[in-house]
Amino acid sequence: EDNHKRRLDIILFVNGLPLVVIELKNPAAKKADIYAAFNQLQTYKKQIPSLFTYNSLLVISDGLTAKAGSLSAEYDRFMEWKTPSPSPSPWEGLGEGGDKDKKRKKKERDRSGEVLFIDASELGYMVNRRNRAFADEDIAKIVDTYHGWKKTGGHYQDIKGFCKSATLEEIQKHKFVLTPGRYVGIPDEVDDGVSFEEKMGALTTDLAAQMEEGLALDEEIKTQLAKVGFEI
Repeated sequence: EDNHKRRLDIILFVNGLPLVVIELKNPAAKKADIYAAFNQLQTYKKQIPSLFTYNSLLVISDGLTAKAGSLSAEYDRFMEWKTPSPSPSPWEGLGEGGDKDKKRKKKERDRSGEVLFIDASELGYMVNRRNRAFADEDIAKIVDTYHGWKKTGGHYQDIKGFCKSATLEEIQKHKFVLTPGRYVGIPDEVDDGVSFEEKMGALTTDLAAQMEEGLALDEEIKTQLAKVGFEI
């Protein structure tokens, strides 16, 4: 892209889309550590940005440690990749494990037949013309909204333009189209105290002045063209 030729270590495609990019470094090389892998991805993002249009996850590793993060995350936001847990006992779930699972389920509200829609299109900021990044407070807002909706005793309410807990009947009415905007709607406009008549009066006054100025400019253009021998 733009004469930049790059050969990446690993790219994972799902249905033809490059969703995961993995950068690996040699653990034997002193300067090629995991931070160097992170910096290498930043270079790729600048030089071949189209590769990251559909990106969902970045993974970096130096052979000893592996970390994963989102497209816009800084290095300190990359979380360590956990090693697999030992194989569970065949009796797990019947004793203590099962009790823990029951306790977890008790903390969760029964949301059977409901779907939480969140429209985050007004959050964050544009990294480029295609990619939107989210600040920590944006991510926290989304996470808190989900936990408030899911947990027993959580504080949740529908917010126009942001979130909506929809029933399967509502989704069926929309012919099972799952675009969040269909359900969350648009936020209410903030009343600025100025009546519609006043706003239209000000707009038409400005428009009349601009149209008059346009006519004057047209006449000036005709005059200047006439001076050099061109008539309109």
